[in-house]
Amino acid sequence: MNTSTHQDATAEAERDIGAMTDREFMLYAFTGNQAAVDFVLIVARVADVWDNLIDKDAPVSDKDINDAFWQLAVDLPRNVFYRAHMDEILPVMETGILNWMTANALECDSTNVRAIEIAHVIRYGIADVALLTAALCGGREWAEQVGPELRMRSQHGDWTEYIGSLRAKREVNHAAQ
Repeated sequence: MNTSTHQDATAEAERDIGAMTDREFMLYAFTGNQAAVDFVLIVARVADVWDNLIDKDAPVSDKDINDAFWQLAVDLPRNVFYRAHMDEILPVMETGILNWMTANALECDSTNVRAIEIAHVIRYGIADVALLTAALCGGREWAEQVGPELRMRSQHGDWTEYIGSLRAKREVNHAAQ
């Protein structure tokens, strides 16, 4: 796409960002790269299943587990965007996973408000993968431009929902003991 066409498409899309679905916005943020969208959706689906298995705050079916493993073992390695940018992506994915694990550990001490605040912030670190994807597709300035909306769409839960999910998780875990 030449620069003029890209700028025209960008101006048109900016007028309609609020009306876009999350998938449409990702396609826009990733400059039309469908493989990049597919990559981020794989990461999101696998992360969701993994989180639900560990937190035990939402049921996970055998189909969900099988699909997550298939996506991780088969679909992800076949994804052309992932293959082209694996060296840049893997450290960000690793850091996101480590942050999520750290958040889970911090959540164990429900009396430490600061730990819970930090856990809330870092548990969404895997969303950095989406921001990096935008940068890899469109460059730093483009990622800066679409970053705020991309982050808002990546992190749907707010503080109130987070605290509610921690309470629900504790109730489920206490009932299981």
